[in-house]
Amino acid sequence: MRRHLQEIRASGKPAPDKPKTLTVRTATWLITSHPDHLDESSTLKLKKLLARCPELDAVAACVRSFAAMMTERQGSDLEIWLTSAEGTQMKPLQSLARGLRQDFEAVTAGLTLEWNAGKVEGYVNRAIPRNQNCQACGALPCWTSTIGSRVTPSGMSSGRDVGQSPGRQ
Repeated sequence: MRRHLQEIRASGKPAPDKPKTLTVRTATWLITSHPDHLDESSTLKLKKLLARCPELDAVAACVRSFAAMMTERQGSDLEIWLTSAEGTQMKPLQSLARGLRQDFEAVTAGLTLEWNAGKVEGYVNRAIPRNQNCQACGALPCWTSTIGSRVTPSGMSSGRDVGQSPGRQ
């Protein structure tokens, strides 16, 4: 093998171009991107990909219709989408549909109403692990431990020190 490779290297010829294979990441990006945001080559790649696999074409159609429901706030179409997702016979889509049906009213409201707790939810999800880490360590004052402490007008803490949990007075 080594002699064969040395001969090829010594010839000075460049290696033949290997066609790029489509990665899972690229295929996912093509399917989940808005069609208006794809350039001509990406649109061509997507068409070739979907032509090779009819099941993937059905999945792509479900993804596009769900994205349209989200951006256009069409929660009333959720039942139709769930039925079509279940009809694809794709296990992951069927599982997603079952999960969405378990909390159908909340999902419909989320797809319909203009209000969301996205930013607040992010803050909460970041704060919980930090607080749990503080409580596990015990050495650092925790955010929730200051909630119950009383501060007098002079600025002195009354009842317990800041950083102690309610049980350690």
